Amino acid sequence: MQLWDAREGSLLRETRLLDAQEEVHAVEVSGSGNAIAIGHGSGHLQVHHHGRGRLETFSKRLGTYALRQLAFQRDGRMLAAIAGEFAARHVYIIDTFTQVCCRDMRIAPVSPDCGLLPMTWAPGGRVLAIGASRDLATFYDAEGVYRDCRLLEYWNIMRGYWMTELGFSNEGDVLALIGVDVRS
Repeated sequence: MQLWDAREGSLLRETRLLDAQEEVHAVEVSGSGNAIAIGHGSGHLQVHHHGRGRLETFSKRLGTYALRQLAFQRDGRMLAAIAGEFAARHVYIIDTFTQVCCRDMRIAPVSPDCGLLPMTWAPGGRVLAIGASRDLATFYDAEGVYRDCRLLEYWNIMRGYWMTELGFSNEGDVLALIGVDVRS
């Protein structure tokens, strides 16, 4: 893998991260650029952290489904991973400092049409939002509570649309939803 300085266009470092020739399903870089998470094979997670002048790595097996989506909190401490497809999707919350999987929760079944689920952490890392379908969002908060929230007003306005992007305001008190028309 190569890490590039986006402003300068120069190569920062090149590292071989996986020993095996497994299929990579997801890659996520922390906000600081010091940590990289890779979902590969069936449920395998590797987190690489450049700290104290050397590469530190840990690996974890999270179930048997491919980890298709990853999202770091802005400070890089917690990592969310979504594994599985359609009705068998799981969300894992991993503390990257302790290497402990804090949560393993099955999320609401979704239609096969929706593909990847949008996922984002609020600033400060107190809430993780996941767009689980056209009218359902799942929230995970810092106290470890999952909450499914039906967005009926959104659904009535956006009938026929799937949530494709989620984004929090800088303060974390406003969540924007964007959808794509799947009726055609």
